[in-house]
Amino acid sequence: MITLNGTASQQIIGGTANTDFFDINLNNFLGAKLGSIQSLLNTLNCVNGTFDCNPHRLILKSSLVRTGRVASLSTGDIIGNLTMQRLAPGGLTGWAILGTPIQNAKINQWTDNFPTSGFVGATGPAGSFISIYTYLEFDLAPFGDPTSYAPITNASIDAITPGLGYWTYLGTGFVSTSNILIDVTGPTTKGNFDFGVSFSSSGSIDDDGFNMVANPYPSTIDWDSPSWVKTNVDDAIYIWQADLGQYATYIGGVSTNGGSNLIPSSQGFFMKTNANSPVLQANENIKVAGNPTFIKSSNSLTVGDLFRAKLEGNNFKDEAIIRFAENATMNFDGKFDAVKLYSTKAEVPSIALVTTNKDLSINTLPIDEASISIPVRVKVGVSGNYSLSFEGLSIFDNKACVVFEDLKTGTKTAIQDLGTYQFYMDSYTTAPRFLIHITKNPTLIVDNASCSNVKDGAIEIKNPNKISNWSYIVKDNNGSTVAGNTVSNNTVANLSAGTYQITYDNGSNCAVLNDEVIVGSEIAMNALLSNATPVEVSNGISVDFEIAAGPEAKLFWNFGDGKIEEGAANMNHVYEFSGNYNVSVIVQDGACQEELAQTLTLVSDKFKANNAPVVTRNNEQFIVNFNFETATNVTIQLVDALGKEVSSSLSKTVSNDKVILSTNHLSEGLYFVNINYDNQSQTTKMIK
Repeated sequence: MITLNGTASQQIIGGTANTDFFDINLNNFLGAKLGSIQSLLNTLNCVNGTFDCNPHRLILKSSLVRTGRVASLSTGDIIGNLTMQRLAPGGLTGWAILGTPIQNAKINQWTDNFPTSGFVGATGPAGSFISIYTYLEFDLAPFGDPTSYAPITNASIDAITPGLGYWTYLGTGFVSTSNILIDVTGPTTKGNFDFGVSFSSSGSIDDDGFNMVANPYPSTIDWDSPSWVKTNVDDAIYIWQADLGQYATYIGGVSTNGGSNLIPSSQGFFMKTNANSPVLQANENIKVAGNPTFIKSSNSLTVGDLFRAKLEGNNFKDEAIIRFAENATMNFDGKFDAVKLYSTKAEVPSIALVTTNKDLSINTLPIDEASISIPVRVKVGVSGNYSLSFEGLSIFDNKACVVFEDLKTGTKTAIQDLGTYQFYMDSYTTAPRFLIHITKNPTLIVDNASCSNVKDGAIEIKNPNKISNWSYIVKDNNGSTVAGNTVSNNTVANLSAGTYQITYDNGSNCAVLNDEVIVGSEIAMNALLSNATPVEVSNGISVDFEIAAGPEAKLFWNFGDGKIEEGAANMNHVYEFSGNYNVSVIVQDGACQEELAQTLTLVSDKFKANNAPVVTRNNEQFIVNFNFETATNVTIQLVDALGKEVSSSLSKTVSNDKVILSTNHLSEGLYFVNINYDNQSQTTKMIK
């Protein structure tokens, strides 16, 4: 790589030998000049200044790995001649769509690169098979009709026009071809470019508007670049793949048969206009780096929710795509859908998706459509055995029931269970042979619970298709069934906040499907209890507590040592003795209530633990904790705020024990636990 960023006028690149430069960067407003013929393997980047090739030329070399290119000329320029090479990889001999970025070139610049025939100046007989054509959009015959192709007549007169595609028979042998290096020399196309596309109405919109164009620049270009001007133009492009005997299609991030948004230099393609006064214009900003495969199949692109149907037979294959997108419709849409261009080779099978009497290779459907049946047309030129398989079915996992139907045999199979479907097809069959039925799970509408401890949430299960044989079961997070019924716009009510599993069964072809839904809480408590490091003070062990709660929340603290009080989010409490304490706080926010608890361990030689009982709260229980060194007789009494006994008194002998007092039968409020032992009395205030 060399960088020319000095201030001297006319820096000269040259020498006695033709050097292969990888990259050349020009950033000199006075420019640079070739002193002899030189070659470029990757990128010429003219940031500032003019790169002058006169009177020599710069060869943009091409290999199986990369092809030389001129990057965007937004601020710099190039003048003089380039030799634009393009290596066409070997494979099957057949048709390809070629173009060139070179101005003022004639067909005779191709005739010395590969065998040609059928016109004056061809390498073969002038009166035989014609090997190069242009395409006449204005011809009113159906797409692909022979009358729509205009033959080249004279190699030294007929031009290779930049931006125009040429239907070219390419090969070095009758069946297969070796690599072919194509080169064209002259000034390059640069700046703004108008393809001059047209639209002629024959009354059949499916056949009208096809223009065979080509990349006009000496660089890969991006069909998805925002710098294009596309008016009354469909968003799909179609490139013939000789090795497959099929068109590769690309639109909006997805492709069949190896199509791509990246179009190599010298690559031609079909695009389609759809109304009068169409416009297709480009500028330097559509250029991109990259080395996509030229006229050969590569990996198909996949973006979004889609699945792919793959048809195989006679050692050939074809693809079709169903995808789902916002703003798509059930009808043909030139921004989302791509029409099907069928193979002309009898041994090559073809597959299409049928919508509103139009055959598509890529069919984009609305996301919110609840039930869809898609006819699938398979065309074969040779009767025999073929197979269908599907990729990307995981997009339907637990979301929809998808059934594959063979209209000839009458069989219906859940598509996830289909595997590879083998079938016999007659060559005379033209009607759609198959149907793909997609039925989405019932729609779920969730009403959140008012708060975490109130059972007023709901899940509404809507069945817009009125499918009578669907049923459902709803289970909570513990696996307990809370509802079940036939799906017919049912509402499962009285639910608390939490996660629920919904199982659907359509009773026929699909396996049981599952949904997970979360019923939330309108008031999210999100409380968090934490404590700082305990500190010894003069009268005991001081502990700071902190809780995150809403500004309107009320907090009721139980410090685990028999002390209970209503307090704030930040509390300090002094413990008289070391030991284990079950600290809890009840947070009330309107109708919502949440209890948080933690065990606090305090160790202090100065304040050693005594043997006083400790009362704590745990859910619907008061727990009396005893830590006596010897067996001791105790009496326990539970009374309300008025001093009325609410549970029978207990008399027990305890030492290191716990006594549980159930409060299930009690209403919320203030209570007192009275404990008598060893001629001592202790009263602990508790809140339920």
